[in-house]
Amino acid sequence: MEVPVPTRSLPRTRTVWDLLVVGGGAAGLVAAQTARRLGARVVLVEARSLGGECLHTGCVPSKALLHAAERERARTLRTNASGSARGLDAARRAVRAVAPHDDPARYRALGVDVRFGEARFAAPDTVKVGGDILRARRIILATGSRPHHPEWPGLADVPWADTDTLWSREALPHRLTVVGGGPSGCELAQAFVRLGHEVRLLEAREGLLPGEDAEAGHLLAEILAEEGVAVETGVRVERLERSGAEVRVVATSADGGPRTWTTDFLILALGRRPAPGPTGLDALGVARDAHGYLRVDPYLRTNRRALYACGDATGPPFSTAVAGRQGWCAAANALLGPWLRFRWAKGTQSRVVYTDPEVALVGGSTPVGSFRSLKIDLGEVDRALVEERTRGFLRLNLDRRGRICGAVLVCPHAGELAAELVRTIDDGGGAKRLLTTFRAYPSYGEILTRGASRLFDERWDGSLLARVAQSLVALGRLPLPGLPTLRPRDPP
Repeated sequence: MEVPVPTRSLPRTRTVWDLLVVGGGAAGLVAAQTARRLGARVVLVEARSLGGECLHTGCVPSKALLHAAERERARTLRTNASGSARGLDAARRAVRAVAPHDDPARYRALGVDVRFGEARFAAPDTVKVGGDILRARRIILATGSRPHHPEWPGLADVPWADTDTLWSREALPHRLTVVGGGPSGCELAQAFVRLGHEVRLLEAREGLLPGEDAEAGHLLAEILAEEGVAVETGVRVERLERSGAEVRVVATSADGGPRTWTTDFLILALGRRPAPGPTGLDALGVARDAHGYLRVDPYLRTNRRALYACGDATGPPFSTAVAGRQGWCAAANALLGPWLRFRWAKGTQSRVVYTDPEVALVGGSTPVGSFRSLKIDLGEVDRALVEERTRGFLRLNLDRRGRICGAVLVCPHAGELAAELVRTIDDGGGAKRLLTTFRAYPSYGEILTRGASRLFDERWDGSLLARVAQSLVALGRLPLPGLPTLRPRDPP
């Protein structure tokens, strides 16, 4: 229940901070660090532990799980044993390995006062944490997001976990059903089937990676099915029933027909929703959008003048890179405005699905809004032929001027290659940068060279420059005064 902000006067505090940051995830940590570099007095409040969703329940453990699954793949094929215990243990080791980067001592050494506890607004410029009263001239809300939980009948009666709570389990039963065919669902399905589990992947819409490139989603579905995942699309879960140790999933197919499956355990990967934020926030009248995310202006300021917001709390895209950039922008604007302000510009975004092969989606990754597209099959790349990994492609989406406005890349290491495509689009979408970059041979980056070369060839053929160059070559065949004419010799 929302607690009203008291109107009575609060006790005076000795320190008035320049900036108070609520939330110690990617956005909050960058905001605090940026503020210290600007010479501000900063206090950071975090309810649990620094690092946020990305470190503890998102990017780091999920990628460690995928790596462990690939490493254990041959072993599980031999033993036919469920390897979730090994995979989840590898995920926890990865979190412990990366955690020192977000250690409180590191930020305290920078001069950030780090406090742990639940934040509660006592006034528009004051937050209570336990028995402490913290007053600041500006406050940044970096409170993040949380997994979405559907209201299915019977969910409370069956064993399940979401993408946050999964990592605290020591092991999982053999039969798993992953609900949600987005990036997280696809990654988890592939990881657990490689760890020896029987996995079913359910998606309510007609293909995997809904809202993204349909061909990439279709290819990924084929690859997952070949590895043993039972991929079911166009099915909507209606209710769950407990039958002894089994879970019965009752669903409806796209044509309205009933579908049922039995499983041992559910993993929910159904996207994220805004976290509620500090107690008393809504009593301040801070505006939210229709989905509950904090509404901000182009400078990341809320409708309350002294309150700024950044990261997942402001809505999608949910990205550590975006959160960090927003944290910098919010801190700079909170401390330097009105003398100097930085407008938040999303720029070209890349989204990566870390399956095998990886799927990188850059800018406008769907043909909608583009004039046409150009496709290069991975089988044209020598490195892919050498390693016999030819399932994939590059699609460049072009605007009416023939410039690149989006791309889809399905191949090994697509996440690393996506940065070149982001820079290309931000530089205007011309293919020159891609075409003239020297890349090691053989490498998967060759697919970018081939795509740029194909685009250049299309522009070259029939162009005025091509006609002029061809005329000059033809002119070079004419005899010059004073020089002998070269004639082809007859073969001996």
